[in-house]
Amino acid sequence: MRKQYIAIGVALLLSLVGVSLAQAGGPPTDNQCKVCHSALGSDTVATLDSGESISVHVESGAIAGSVHAALLCTDCHRDQGAQGFPHKPIVASSARLFTLEMSNVCRACHEDEYEKQQDSMHATAQAAGKTEAATCVDCHGSHDIQVPDQPRDRIAHTCAKCHKTIYDQYASSVHGAALLGEENPDVPVCIDCHGVHNIHDPTTARFRVRSPRICAKCHADKARMAKYGISSQVFKTYVADYHGTTLQLFDPAPDTPPRQAVCFDCHGIHDIRRVDDPETGISMKKNLVKVCRKCHPNATANFPDAWLGHHVPSPEKAPLAYYTAIFFTILTSAVMLALIGHIILDFSRLVIKKVKS
Repeated sequence: MRKQYIAIGVALLLSLVGVSLAQAGGPPTDNQCKVCHSALGSDTVATLDSGESISVHVESGAIAGSVHAALLCTDCHRDQGAQGFPHKPIVASSARLFTLEMSNVCRACHEDEYEKQQDSMHATAQAAGKTEAATCVDCHGSHDIQVPDQPRDRIAHTCAKCHKTIYDQYASSVHGAALLGEENPDVPVCIDCHGVHNIHDPTTARFRVRSPRICAKCHADKARMAKYGISSQVFKTYVADYHGTTLQLFDPAPDTPPRQAVCFDCHGIHDIRRVDDPETGISMKKNLVKVCRKCHPNATANFPDAWLGHHVPSPEKAPLAYYTAIFFTILTSAVMLALIGHIILDFSRLVIKKVKS
């Protein structure tokens, strides 16, 4: 009986709103939109051609607490605003197509973000017929839009809506544990590595070549690394060794990824663990050998001994390499000076001989 009274009340409300709009001869006011759609029950739906239904109920506080609180309903729902009441029927044949159509509304205010999104993996997937690929409202919401990175872990939770398996890996990683468990602002979230709106395919040769520089955004930051006692020389030493040097010379073709090892080949991708983790940490020689054997299947137990571990040689770290480098620097300089001296003396002899003759 109570539901019947509610239904009758809603019907009367809609009738009154329709009469007032007809008398006014114009589109509904913002207040009329909110009063009507908040009064409708959460089970009030519009049925589409596909048989699916979408709710037309809007919580009264959803918009007021969002970043779009200053906007009018008709700023986004322009067709309905121009039509007045009763509204035009929804032409989208399915709920997903309705979502995609409404996402195009965002372009009116967010042109730059829209253009970037059109160049992303998500838009490419949609163009290929994968309508489930993320669009604006999937990430930002519809009526209850909040600041996307406050709190910062909201970004990871947003991506987890579609990428749950990857989120679980990230959550157990050294980065994810610090963000989700400690609210650490220094660790990367999804968008720091993949971008925001113009997300590109991370499986391409181009992304692989660029990946060390992505890691370097944090790991070459001296101030940030100093907080955690981590060397900020990782990118510099990587570029200086065989893997990094040859990678920098590589000219990637779309279908020919480089074979040189990059950061995530050794450290992992989303499941990065601490280097001193007893099970997977590559500061443990037994674990590092396993990693090396991914590319060097015949690597012996002593194979990793030649690697300095991203440390610049010093008396404390790799003293033999440090003093050897000094020796060869002095030797090379001495040889070059001797060669220059020899050239000067030989040239002087020729000049003197020429003068005397």
